[in-house]
Amino acid sequence: MDLLMDSAPAVDDVSFLQLVDAERCLITSGIVARRQPIIDIGLFDIALRRGQDFDLWLRLSLAGQRLSYHRNALLKYRCRTDGLTGDAINSHQRELAIFDKIEQNYDLPEEARAKVGNVIRNRRALLQFEMGKLYAARRDYTQAVAAFKAARILRPTVKTLVAIWLFRLAPAVMGAICARRAERT
Repeated sequence: MDLLMDSAPAVDDVSFLQLVDAERCLITSGIVARRQPIIDIGLFDIALRRGQDFDLWLRLSLAGQRLSYHRNALLKYRCRTDGLTGDAINSHQRELAIFDKIEQNYDLPEEARAKVGNVIRNRRALLQFEMGKLYAARRDYTQAVAAFKAARILRPTVKTLVAIWLFRLAPAVMGAICARRAERT
């Protein structure tokens, strides 16, 4: 648990905003829950292909249900790129589908809506950055630069600026670096 949760420590109760901001994480296969609250909020949303669990936890927290951790590790979780969890791009796309649902369907207080909007913009930037690396690994430099520029517009960071400039200076080198990193994952 400590290795998995270094950036999202498993302590205390978990709030809606902590889940949205990825400050905390819940793993579906490790959940023990009371049946009635899940029925009361409408069960899993079968319209979602992926991320049904994340959506369920968000709705439970908004309904005032207590979400918390058991400190003893009771399971082992394996991430596989060929599973529903998938790679970084798949993960970001799954989260964005849930964030779109939050924006369109959840009745949030204005403060929470503003924070959720900021998280969504940051996640879209992360997705574009990951797409840029994928395109670079495939030697599609035009698409890579376009994705990095889109990431920079959404969330201006030094990292995206450096990626754009390195592609202008040495696209083949950046492509090779991204391809090499893609092989490791």
